[in-house]
Amino acid sequence: RRLRESAFGRVHAEGGTLWAYLRNGSARAHGVRNMTSEYWSDQAIAAVSREAVERSMIARRACFSCPVPCSALFAVDGATVEGVQANMYRAFATNVDVRDAGTLLRANRLVNELGLDCDHTSAVVAWAMELVDRGLLAQREIGFPLRWGAGGAMLGLIEAIGYRRGFGDLLAEGLDAASRSLGEETRPYANLVKGNAVMEAGFRSHPAWALGIVTSAKAAGHLRGAPAQEYQAEAGSLRPETSQDLFGFVFPGLEATPQQRAALVAWQERYKAVLDCMGLCTLSSAWMDAELYHPEEIAGLYSALTGIETSGETLMAYGERLNNLERAFNLLYAGFDRCHDYPPRRFMEEPLQEGRYAGARLERGEWEAMLDAYYREHHWDEPTGRPFPETLERHGLSRLAEQARDRLPA
Repeated sequence: RRLRESAFGRVHAEGGTLWAYLRNGSARAHGVRNMTSEYWSDQAIAAVSREAVERSMIARRACFSCPVPCSALFAVDGATVEGVQANMYRAFATNVDVRDAGTLLRANRLVNELGLDCDHTSAVVAWAMELVDRGLLAQREIGFPLRWGAGGAMLGLIEAIGYRRGFGDLLAEGLDAASRSLGEETRPYANLVKGNAVMEAGFRSHPAWALGIVTSAKAAGHLRGAPAQEYQAEAGSLRPETSQDLFGFVFPGLEATPQQRAALVAWQERYKAVLDCMGLCTLSSAWMDAELYHPEEIAGLYSALTGIETSGETLMAYGERLNNLERAFNLLYAGFDRCHDYPPRRFMEEPLQEGRYAGARLERGEWEAMLDAYYREHHWDEPTGRPFPETLERHGLSRLAEQARDRLPA
């Protein structure tokens, strides 16, 4: 009942994540043209609207036993395909400036059949389009014309990546390797964090969201610490009393201090770890709707199902343990520390030019302050971003602390 009657439930049952993504039109932050912009006009959206996409929909679908059918099945060129979700829309509509619903649906089918990740495929395709636009990549190197909005060329390039044909063979290596192969002059246009491609919306306009993406243990992912609560606060749907109850302070949205942003990201990291350990859906949680289940309620559910009494505080402590384990693992096996916790330079140096968030960019000094505060939240060393041995030991990770001893701060 809570899920069905929630704001999340109503919106997602009606149109899935695509409707949640599109209902604010050009007023929301999008990821446009290799993330050079966050503005896509209402005119562009109308050409690839939810209604245009859903003309091919067969039926809405939900995961097993879920009361919210946020997914759907589509008929595409004689095949039945799942999708289209918000990430797919951003990948093959806004990020490449393609304004055709049929092309979006075909791209969705193609990446699913080829076993490709839509985010990373979009990242290399949009990067190639920007290089062509800037005169750094010629048609002869690709084998066919490629430009912003060229849906047919995009589909051809996706297929070339999947089958490793021609220029697609290079892109199949991923954005980091492809940009290294093409030369240093192409690197500034490759949006990378820790060598992983970034294909997101709201990166410059929403600093807490960006911080969660950049510091994510998997690198460049919004499904761990990136707080959708920042968007809720901006929209006025995060009630002050709910914010106080969850985070211990009232989060003020885009006017937040670096400390408040860091605290929100660290809270979301712990909370998401709890959801993952419990096998609970991230969408239908306090991540997307702060009125949905809170840590104490999850603890009650767990106790009722298992007979083992626990508390929300205990579960969140396990979430913090998991984040420390991942941080230490990444330090030990990948060498990641503070110097890897920065966004691509262009997001600091190139402000947005259009739309509601025109002028927004990630300020270097503010980013440094957020990182300092973020490390303090986790009890990690501020100059290096590395966990202290005593922090790992406090979370029962003594063996890992010993393995990484020569890399940890004194």
